[in-house]
Amino acid sequence: MLTILKWIINIMKLLLIRIAILLSVGFTLPFLLNVESSVYAGPFLKINRIDSESAFPKINIFLTIQNIDHSLITGLNEENIQVYEDGYRVNYIKVKSQSKTKGFLSLVFSIDSSRSISKIFLKEIKKSAKEIANSIGPMDKIALFRFNDDVTLLSNFSSNKLDIYKKIERITTHGKKTLLYNCIYDSIDLLHKADVPKKAVIVFTDGRDEGSSVRIEDIIAYSKEASIPIYFICLKSSEHINTLARISKLTGGNLIFSNGNGAIDSMYNTILNRIKSQYIVKYQSILEPDGKAHTIDVRLKYDHLRDQASANLEIKKKINLIYMPSLSEILLISLILLLIALLIFIVVYSFRKNNNLIETLTQSANIVKMYPDNKTDDCCEINSSDENHIPSVIATSDRNYSKSWLMQKDKSGNWNKIRITPGDFTFGSEEGNNVIIKSKAVSPIHAKIKAVNDYYYLFDLASDTGTFINDKKLLRPKQLIDWDEVRIGKANFIFRGTNLA
Repeated sequence: MLTILKWIINIMKLLLIRIAILLSVGFTLPFLLNVESSVYAGPFLKINRIDSESAFPKINIFLTIQNIDHSLITGLNEENIQVYEDGYRVNYIKVKSQSKTKGFLSLVFSIDSSRSISKIFLKEIKKSAKEIANSIGPMDKIALFRFNDDVTLLSNFSSNKLDIYKKIERITTHGKKTLLYNCIYDSIDLLHKADVPKKAVIVFTDGRDEGSSVRIEDIIAYSKEASIPIYFICLKSSEHINTLARISKLTGGNLIFSNGNGAIDSMYNTILNRIKSQYIVKYQSILEPDGKAHTIDVRLKYDHLRDQASANLEIKKKINLIYMPSLSEILLISLILLLIALLIFIVVYSFRKNNNLIETLTQSANIVKMYPDNKTDDCCEINSSDENHIPSVIATSDRNYSKSWLMQKDKSGNWNKIRITPGDFTFGSEEGNNVIIKSKAVSPIHAKIKAVNDYYYLFDLASDTGTFINDKKLLRPKQLIDWDEVRIGKANFIFRGTNLA
């Protein structure tokens, strides 16, 4: 009996020890789990938007980072934030806090005053708008729009709270349409032109849009380009909640429901804290513009906080990446091209001048050779007393003509017949020539045809651009035969001759 009693006592001790161990583990494990969850709990990190279009391959990531109690975290740098593209870590990033941005906060109120807004909700809208306006700082400014059938700017940026209250209170519902998207676009445009660092658009609406010429995609694109978040204050029962939530999410804003309980007074601090909690991460991307979806991961490591956020990024495909030079490069290239053109002009001008001089000397030498008695004049013309000095070797019986003329085609394609008169039949740009050719390429007295005993000879009178016969440059007087082609400047002629009476 005693043995059995001792055995029972030992079993009870073992049970008590196990219960104690289980109890200690039961108290300790939740504590450990809480510690672990406090390290990795979130979300503390949010990717508001990614700008990859403004200056690709440079990319800007806009983040919102808050502490456990949603307070502002300052002083984050490259050691606290890491960026990954498709799983590969980006080596060089630059982190900039928006809290360091100087300047006051600029807000644009856009109030829906269409008939789709009930009197109860309009009253709540006015109350909410005045509560936010009452919370602004002394240097902060508010601009006021109202929209229904049209969009009207009631007040430009002002810090006068009393004036803002009065204009908000005067708003009444009327009109048949609701130009919501047009008003949001105009609100973004007003802020963008103001060029202020801290800015936001607050829209008081039920989410209905009727008749706007602007699409949702246009609003989102413009908001991203101008870095302006859009906040909505809307009835929770609205059927357009999902649309407003999408716009606010993609633009870095927020959607707040109004249930008529006046819980909007913290909106100003919410916007201010959100702006101050924003960071911009800048880096040079190694992604290709292939039009495919890529994953961007951002990881936070700060004190006891650990968090991670991901977003999809699609870079528009570019067929040809054209390098656009800077203004200084364009000016330098233009100067180089100008110098090259000037050099080419000088070389061509010198070549032509020397060539004309050589041709003139050659012609003079040939004429002197043809006329051993040196009875030639300066224009290389043949006087009537020199006709017998033309070598008989080039004067053949089938090349003498009793009649001769030139054929020239006009602009209409018709042929004009020009009779060659006895004596010197001259071509040139001056008045007094038998054929006047108005062209800078034609000399005042350019060339002539001289008839000697029914034989016709073509002379170039030391012209600047030369005379051509059958596409060959005339270097000495040449006897003309039927169907020879003569070119002077850009004018073309066909020589015709006949022995018929």
